[in-house]
Amino acid sequence: MKLHSILLLLAALLTGMALSAPLQAQTWPQKPIRLIVPYPAGGTTDIMSRVLQPKLGASVGQPVIVENRPGGNGVIGAEIVARAAPDGYTLMLTTSATNTMLQFTAPSLPYDPIRDFTPIAATGRSRGYIVVHPSLAVANFRELIDYAKNHPGKLSYGTPNLASSFHLSGAMISDAAGVNIVHIPYKGGADVMRGLVSGDIPMAIISNGSALPAVNAGKAKLIAVLDNDRDPKWPNVPSVTEFYSNFERPADWTGVYAPARMQRPLVQRLNAEIVAAFNAPDSVERLANVGLIPLSSSPEQFSAMVLRAVEINRKGVKAAGIKQE
Repeated sequence: MKLHSILLLLAALLTGMALSAPLQAQTWPQKPIRLIVPYPAGGTTDIMSRVLQPKLGASVGQPVIVENRPGGNGVIGAEIVARAAPDGYTLMLTTSATNTMLQFTAPSLPYDPIRDFTPIAATGRSRGYIVVHPSLAVANFRELIDYAKNHPGKLSYGTPNLASSFHLSGAMISDAAGVNIVHIPYKGGADVMRGLVSGDIPMAIISNGSALPAVNAGKAKLIAVLDNDRDPKWPNVPSVTEFYSNFERPADWTGVYAPARMQRPLVQRLNAEIVAAFNAPDSVERLANVGLIPLSSSPEQFSAMVLRAVEINRKGVKAAGIKQE
């Protein structure tokens, strides 16, 4: 084949590829969409997926099938998505830990949590609370730190699981304050609050959704929030950052990812659909009932959130002395 003919063929192929991307976004979807949730039913990610499922399905005209694929702290479900085609028919709704934490705690992952995924949109977050048993002789966060200083190694706090964002928050606060507060891991938020209410532990660092029933019933006392801003529902309760300006809460949001190398027009289409679904008034109300706040982000903003979370978690892992197992 002559050089001129080869160049013409290459030009035609490149033109075809350039045109196929927007065409793919226009014609998608033509079959059901799998939404992988790499955790069991009933948790935050599952709740978020059930909010998204009917909204996305109705707007794109195809069923959205939620598949709970728990195991390996999210690894099993994430690997399914990492190995799928980037055609918009396999998505993952997961916590921030899946793509920003596991690389620090798992000895080897069957995928690269950054390279093998396309961030589509952040979807929601919870607030983080520091709560104490009413019998603990502290009235506020400052008194809590003073108590820890005066009773080294005697104060403990419970969180859902090792290496959770709440565990890292506790370690980072202890490091900033120069105190030794002992971490007690539980298997979930409900177990943590049972332990606190029963008096087995004096303190918990946990999500607002898990803590509020006990706080509202007077069985737990809210003394600080982990977020940079105060909770509007509790305007008199300070943020940890008001005491330690360098403290930045480890990420505790959910988001939707797709396999790597997804075409830009399809990424933008998915982002627009997902953001609209979570910001619908009934979605906002449904999430608020379980203590969740919807998020809106562009793909670029979500990518930046992921990378920032990796760096914060790196600091938290160091402060907590967590090693890969």
